[in-house]
Amino acid sequence: MVQNGDIETEYDRQIRAFGSEGQATLGRLNVAIVGLGGTGSVVNQQLAHLGVNSILLIDPDRIERTNLNRTVGATPADIGLPKVAVAERLIKALRPNAQVRSLVADVVDEATAKALTSVDFIFCCTDSHASRHLINQVSYQYNIPAIDMGVAIDASGPAVRFAGHVKALAVNEPCLWCLNQLDSKLIREEMMTPEQRQADPYFLGRAGVVQPAVISINSTVASAAVTMFLAMTTGLDAPARYLVYDGNRQRLSSVIAQKEPNCLFCGPNSPAAAGDRQPLPVRRNV
Repeated sequence: MVQNGDIETEYDRQIRAFGSEGQATLGRLNVAIVGLGGTGSVVNQQLAHLGVNSILLIDPDRIERTNLNRTVGATPADIGLPKVAVAERLIKALRPNAQVRSLVADVVDEATAKALTSVDFIFCCTDSHASRHLINQVSYQYNIPAIDMGVAIDASGPAVRFAGHVKALAVNEPCLWCLNQLDSKLIREEMMTPEQRQADPYFLGRAGVVQPAVISINSTVASAAVTMFLAMTTGLDAPARYLVYDGNRQRLSSVIAQKEPNCLFCGPNSPAAAGDRQPLPVRRNV
């Protein structure tokens, strides 16, 4: 058993930043990470170092060779293993007594989405519109703070452009729909099962485009997200809840955004704070 004195010693440098109560808060939180790829694996490692003891890991995918350049903790021997298994191993190596629950599953499936409703904080490290919509809904419907993040690298022109964002989802903060960051058509398509796509006369399909990915750019955005998490949970003095990263200018800027007064997802007539009284926007296999 870890004694209080051991905690004070192990986290001495952090406690000097945000205090013993802040450190104790980190140890009590149950945190979910959805997506354990480029940004999610960085968040996972940092939470383990920070002393988060209870973590829910959700990702349906397995390690491929092309993941090795950006998935923290993955080695060539891990090809074929679930990403959550690699993430859990990293946590256990740093925190042997940590409570880790790993789900090799898609967050938009009903049972997986339900698991999110029992955590204290969510990191959204996915890039699909359906999963981000689901996490946005869980956050406001169950009053569970979350952080959405993303990285974009455009190598189509003569100069590579790269950027990112970090956005808190919480009471009194505008949601992703308020900011027009979600596409209803893409959500509909991504929510379909393969059988439903085949049977739908309006689904034309989209050729998969392989996106560039660089670990240092992912890490910049993920680190900003974890620092925002610390501000939201330990009282660390960093009030910004929406950050935009301009990689080419090496600039991280705070953005002030307004809630949409009549937002259907976080406004007064939305499912916000409804909890189990309202269904979640999940994929139902039929």
